[in-house]
Amino acid sequence: MGRPLETATIEEQRRLAALRSYQVLDSETEASFDRIAQTAARIFNVPIAFLSLVDENRQWFKSCFGYSTRETSRDVSFCSHALASDEVLVIPDATADPRFATNPLVTGDPYIRFYAGAPLVTPAGERLGTLCIIDREPRDPLAPEAARTLKELAALVMDLLESRKAGLDKQAALELASEENQLLAGVVRSSVDAILTKDVNGIIRSWNPAAEALYGYSAGEVVGRSIALLIPDALEGEEKKILAQILSGGTIDHYETQRMTKGGRLLDIALSVSPIRSSDGSIVGAASIARDIGPAKRMREALQASDDRYRMIINTAKDAYVSTDAWGTIWEWNQAAADLFGWSPEEVVGRSFIDTLVPPRLVDSSREGLIALLAGGEGASLRRTVEFAVVNREGHEFPVELTLWAVEDPAGMSFHVFIRDISERVEAEAALRMGREMAERANLAKSEFLSRMSHELRTPLNAILGFGQLLELDDLTEDQAENVAEMIRGGKHLLELINEILDISRIETGRLALSVEPVPLVYVIDEATRLVRPLASQRNISLTVEATDPGLHVMADQQRLKQILINLLSNSIKYNRDAGAVTVSSSVSGSGRVSISVSDTGRGIRRDQVEAIFTPFERLGAETTNIEGTGLGLAISRRLAEAMGGSLHVDSVVGTGSTFSLELNQASHAGFDDAPLESEKLELQTSSLILYVEDNVSNLLLVQRILGRIPDIRLISCERGVDAVEMASRERPDLVLLDLNLPDIPGQEVLHRLQLEPLTADIPVVVLSADATQGQIKRLLHAGARAYLTKPFDIPAFKKVIEDTLAERTEDLRLVEETT
Repeated sequence: MGRPLETATIEEQRRLAALRSYQVLDSETEASFDRIAQTAARIFNVPIAFLSLVDENRQWFKSCFGYSTRETSRDVSFCSHALASDEVLVIPDATADPRFATNPLVTGDPYIRFYAGAPLVTPAGERLGTLCIIDREPRDPLAPEAARTLKELAALVMDLLESRKAGLDKQAALELASEENQLLAGVVRSSVDAILTKDVNGIIRSWNPAAEALYGYSAGEVVGRSIALLIPDALEGEEKKILAQILSGGTIDHYETQRMTKGGRLLDIALSVSPIRSSDGSIVGAASIARDIGPAKRMREALQASDDRYRMIINTAKDAYVSTDAWGTIWEWNQAAADLFGWSPEEVVGRSFIDTLVPPRLVDSSREGLIALLAGGEGASLRRTVEFAVVNREGHEFPVELTLWAVEDPAGMSFHVFIRDISERVEAEAALRMGREMAERANLAKSEFLSRMSHELRTPLNAILGFGQLLELDDLTEDQAENVAEMIRGGKHLLELINEILDISRIETGRLALSVEPVPLVYVIDEATRLVRPLASQRNISLTVEATDPGLHVMADQQRLKQILINLLSNSIKYNRDAGAVTVSSSVSGSGRVSISVSDTGRGIRRDQVEAIFTPFERLGAETTNIEGTGLGLAISRRLAEAMGGSLHVDSVVGTGSTFSLELNQASHAGFDDAPLESEKLELQTSSLILYVEDNVSNLLLVQRILGRIPDIRLISCERGVDAVEMASRERPDLVLLDLNLPDIPGQEVLHRLQLEPLTADIPVVVLSADATQGQIKRLLHAGARAYLTKPFDIPAFKKVIEDTLAERTEDLRLVEETT
C-alpha cells in the first residue's frame, strides 16, 4: 500500500532541495565522474552507462558513456522507478515488462532491453538519481555480488558529489565571511565585467558569472588552476610581468591584450588589475577585471577600413565626386572632378558649388532649390538622379547626370554629389532618335510600297490566273492544256511569293494580325495532310499521320498553324527521295507544351547549315535544281510560331533525314464542338442581277466569263463609284461586287453610301481587291462587307461565295415577303 500523497509530495520536495544543494545540475562534464561511468560499463560489459540525476521534469546525465543525449523526460525515465528503493532495480527484458514495453526508449533509440540502476543516496537518505547500466540485448538478472559492485560504484559517485559540494561550500563560506565580503560578492556576481581573483602564484581563487560567460569555463573548472589557462602561447611571459608589477604595489588600468576561451577562441580584452592585501597590509594576490573589447575594436577597425575604402573609392572613382556643407561650400573634390572641370582640389575647396559649376542662367533656380532643401521642402534633385547642365573652368557648358543626397548628423547637414559627363550619351540618344524616326519613316514607306506593289501585282495576276482557269474549262488539245497548266502554275508561284513577302513584312513591322485561341490539333493536321497528299502521291511518297488525341488543343491562330504545317509537309515531300516517307506525330511534355513533328527520309541538312535554312531566301543550293520554292517558307513559319508563343527547330542527320518540330502551348478544351458544320444549301432565285464596280477591263471581262457559266445570272457594271451608288438605287441588284481602287472615290466610301441609302442598304456587297493586308480586310468586313476576296481569286471559291451570297439574299427576300 502506497504512502499518502501529501507525505510523498513533502518527501519529493525534500529530495529536490537536496539535489539542488549539490549545484551539479547542468554543470560541465568532469573527468572523475566520466571514469566511474566508463568503469561500470567495462565491469558489466555493457555498451551504455549513465550517472543520472532526476529533477521535477527530467533525468539529466552528469556523465554519459556510449550515448550522446544529455537528458530525457522524467515521464519515460527508468531511473524514476529506481528511486523507489535503496536497492538495485534490475529489468532483464524491458519488452517483457508491462511498465516499459511501450516506452519510447525501448521502442526507439537507444532500444533498451536490459537495465540495472543503483540509487545515488545522500548521507541523509535522499535519493538523487542512479548509476545505471544498459544493454540493447536481454540479460539475466544480476547476481548478488554484481549488484553489490554496482551499489559500491554508486556510493563512490556520492563521495565525489559530497567532496565537490564541500569545496563549493567552503568557497561560499569564504566569500560570505563578513558583511563587506557579502556586498563585494554581490557586486562581483552582478558585474557585467569578468572579475577573478588569484594568489601571488597566479592560481585562480574566485570566478564570477561574467567571467564564466566571457571565457566559457565554470567556476568549478578553473578555481584552483593557474591563470595560464587563459593566456595564449604567444603571450606566455605577459602574466609574470603583470604579477611583478602588482607585487611591487602597482596597478594596471585598461591594458589591452588577448585571452583564450575554453573553446580556444582568442578574445580581445581590456584588463584592469589591482593588488589584494591582507590585514597586515602585505600583498596576497590580485583582483583582475576584464572587459571584452572585441566588438568595439572590430567596429573601430571596420570604421577605419570603411573610411579608407571610402577615400580610395572616392579618389579612384571615374565619376566626379563633390561634397559640400549645408550652404553649398565645397569640402571634398576628387581627382575625377579635377579632370572633368579643370580645377584642382586646392583651388575649389571653400568655394561655392553653385557659383563655381552652375551656368549663370541656372544660378537663381539652384539657390532657390537649396533654400527649399534647407527649409525641409521637397527639393527637385534630392535623393534621385537628374540630368543637369554645368560649366567647366573655361565656361563651357555640357550636360551631366547628377546624383545628390543629403546627410544630416550632429555636425549639421551636408550634401554629396556624384557627377557624370553624359555628353556622348546625349549625342548618341539624339542620333538614335533621329535614326529611329528615319527607320520608322522608311518602314512606313516600305509598308506602303509593299501594299501598293501587292495591289499592282495582284491586278494583272487576277486576269492571268482567272483567264487561265477559264481556259482549263474549255476543250483544249494536250499541248494547249499543258501550256495553260504551266501558265497557271507560274502565276500561282508568283502569287505565293507575293504573299510570303507580305507576311515577312507584316511580321517584321509587328503588323501581323493573329487570333490566338484554343485550336483542335487533330483537325488542323487532317486538313493540312489532306491538302498535300496529291503532291506526295505524285512522287510515290508515303504520308503517315500517327494518332492524335482528339481532345488535344493548342494555343494558335488556326489559319497560321495550318500554313506552318502545310509548309513543313510540302518541304518534307519536295526535298525527299522518291518513294520516301513522311511521318506526322504529336506529343505533350510535362511543362504543358505540345510538339508537332514532321519527319522525312530526305538527304538531311548539315549541322552548320541548320540555322541558315530559317533565313529568308536561303535554299542551300536548291535554287539551281528544278525544285520549286522561294526560300521564305521556313523563315515565315519560325516567325509565325514565335508570334504565337511557340518555337520551330530541326534535328537532321545527313543521309538519313530531318525532323522539324513545332512547339506550342497546350490549351484546355474550349467547350465547343470542334467538328466543322455543314452549311445548309439554299436554292437560288430564278434570276439574279449583279452589279460589278470595276475600272479594269481585264478584271471585268474575267468576271463576265466566270458568271456567264452560272445559269440565271445577269451582270451589269460601271467604272465610277458615284455612278455605282446611282445605278444600285435604280436597278436594285441582288449583289454588288466592289473594287476598292476606283478612279473617283474609294471603294469603302461607295460601301458607306450604299448602306446609308434606304433603297440599297440591304444589298449584300462582296469586295474584290488586290489589297490582301489583314488590316484592310478586317476594316471592310467591319464596315459591312458581306465577304472580301483578294485578287487573284480562285474561281471555284469565287463562284461559291457568289452562290452562297445570292442564296442567302433569296432567303432574306422570302422571309420579308412572308412577314408582309
